[in-house]
Amino acid sequence: LHVPSGATLDLGAGVVLKPIGGLAIYVDGALFARGAPSAPIVFTSFYDDSAAGDTNGDGNATSPAPFQWPGLRLRAGSSASTLEHVSLRYTGGAFWSAVTLESSSPTLTSCELRDAGYGGLALDAASFPRVERCRFERIDGYPAAFGATFAAVPGFLDCTAGTCSGGAYLRVEQATVSTAVAIGSRNQIGGALVAMTNLMVAPTGSLALGAGVVLKFASSAAIQVDGELRALGPVILTSFYDDLYGGDTNGDGNATAAAPMQWAGMRILSTARGALDGALIRCTGAAFWSALELSSPSFALHRT
Repeated sequence: LHVPSGATLDLGAGVVLKPIGGLAIYVDGALFARGAPSAPIVFTSFYDDSAAGDTNGDGNATSPAPFQWPGLRLRAGSSASTLEHVSLRYTGGAFWSAVTLESSSPTLTSCELRDAGYGGLALDAASFPRVERCRFERIDGYPAAFGATFAAVPGFLDCTAGTCSGGAYLRVEQATVSTAVAIGSRNQIGGALVAMTNLMVAPTGSLALGAGVVLKFASSAAIQVDGELRALGPVILTSFYDDLYGGDTNGDGNATAAAPMQWAGMRILSTARGALDGALIRCTGAAFWSALELSSPSFALHRT
């Protein structure tokens, strides 16, 4: 199904769409899918008898599962698209995520992404969606949401995740902050925000972290501040393996635990400005960094 540039597809409450086999949905124009709490719009597998019945007429001979169709891909030109009370199920065919954004910034409200074989919501560096009150459940392969820039994180609000073997969290993979970005605890999924790469606050950038933010770094990732950073705590900066804050983010139970050397640490360069007030920095030391290296006379530390 292709919605070309300049075209609009409007789906009403209660519509059930079952792509067959490897068929997918591409949007270059506008998709308006506005369901209702009692009549959601469902994009699902041809074998899903729980939505609109036994469509393929084989009784119990087949059943739905991840990878039975690719998913929904919103490309450049589709930013006006709106999905509200939409359920996307059993995606992952052709190694697609349930929803993939390519230079697209649509609005998703009260949507459900579940039983996905290759990640939930995939973003690129040019996508800044509004994602509110969405639920991620049984997401495999990749996290609930991933590929985001730090500038895209404030667009997520009050989203939740259940059991997701790929990760019940929002993963940031494009981490240079060059504009003003403010992140609070309601922008997280699953109690923490995960950074897979260095967080760089550029001279033109300003990053504000609000109370309740838990930012977990993987491997030898680090924070380097050349612009403005203000953290009004409690704010936790820690390792991906730290279950004490933000829960068991990597989902491995007790197989791993917090320890020194699990991420690098923080450097506040000479031109930086701002403050850490009520911050906790843990599990640092990778790449021979100290937990905090302070070189700026215009940066303050309080209760940290």
